[in-house]
Amino acid sequence: MKLEMSPGQDLQRQGPPASVGRTLNSWWERAEDYQKLVYTIAGALFVIGLLHGAIWLVVGGGWAENVSWRKPTLFLTACGITATTFAWSLHYLKVDRQTGWQLAIGVIVPATFVSSMVALQQWRGTRSHFNFFESPLDAAIAASMVVMIQLLLPTAFIFSRLSFTALRPVPKDLALALRAGILMVNISFFIGFVTIMNAVTNGLLFTIQNPSVIGTAGTMKVPHGVALHGLQLFLALVGVLYFSRWSEASRLAVVRLAVAGYGLLVGVAVFQTLSGHAPLDLSFVVSAAVGTGLVLLAAACTLALWARIAAPRQSP
Repeated sequence: MKLEMSPGQDLQRQGPPASVGRTLNSWWERAEDYQKLVYTIAGALFVIGLLHGAIWLVVGGGWAENVSWRKPTLFLTACGITATTFAWSLHYLKVDRQTGWQLAIGVIVPATFVSSMVALQQWRGTRSHFNFFESPLDAAIAASMVVMIQLLLPTAFIFSRLSFTALRPVPKDLALALRAGILMVNISFFIGFVTIMNAVTNGLLFTIQNPSVIGTAGTMKVPHGVALHGLQLFLALVGVLYFSRWSEASRLAVVRLAVAGYGLLVGVAVFQTLSGHAPLDLSFVVSAAVGTGLVLLAAACTLALWARIAAPRQSP
């Protein structure tokens, strides 16, 4: 029997929560067809990514090389997780079916295409990004990946706008996690756009200089990757706190700590990159900012775990 609980009600209701398994099952039962499509494809991407990770463990290889099993492993798993989170977030946005389908397609099609092309290029033994000159096929794949990646920008922007203008009634800690997390994803996608523009404006034909590097050693992969997964972290904290007896105000305070700490770390990563410094080439002031961000984030995680352990809400 399909559950009739409205979106957001599962995180608003009083009394003890359902178990994790029952909560996940209720989300699937309530999911629209476009959400289930994204869940299914994204789950497959994640599993395939793990299989590539197993190959990486067996075959070996470095972290920074242009041709490495690292790339399909990280792209497939990251795309699977991110697409799933976006689809789940649609539970809490006031969107009609047409808009839901548009947003779902806007996320899962680029994610599936790009991660699949990264994997294909690894199996072919050639680099995946900005590979315009080794063969006509490589050029076609590289160009199509650039186009597909840019399609994520308007989708992420629309998600962000809807999180502020069309959010269903939900607890304040969940609202903050969704809004801050989706803003982080926008920052991540924008950094990806800057990577492409950096390569183009340098006029280096993508072969003389690494297009993901600004200046001497500013690495755009770091802020891109860190910002991309803020949404998952914030929602994970909300999930842990949900299984505690802490009040909404207390839960909101914990999520605020996490957002402040993580936002500071993302800001530092962006600053280091745009200033041309390596990720660990930190000045005293920047080191202090990193330390502050880590302390705030660690405090939020510790408090969430303490709330879950010391003041659990018992399942029925």
